[in-house]
Amino acid sequence: MHKVEMEYSRKYNYIQEFEFLPGNEFRRDLDELEVMFFLDESQLELILQVDRRAKGLGGLFSEALDMDENFVKLTFTNEEINNGTSSVATKLRNTIKQFS
Repeated sequence: MHKVEMEYSRKYNYIQEFEFLPGNEFRRDLDELEVMFFLDESQLELILQVDRRAKGLGGLFSEALDMDENFVKLTFTNEEINNGTSSVATKLRNTIKQFS
């Protein structure tokens, strides 16, 4: 984890945003990953901001035009969470891979 910030959101008022720098698996593909968590009785919703690392000329243009980021909504039901951290980690990893 790199830092945590409070930000204003029209929809949610204030939200806490967690910023992560990529580790081993995503080091070549990502500049950073930002996550916002929303919890209710039946599920955990995450909004991921996947910031891809510039690769080649096309990547540099994408980064210059702020087109190197994807916002992804990911939901974990209580049942999925109760299946354990391995199950949650696999779903999260697969989602990040899809957008990196």
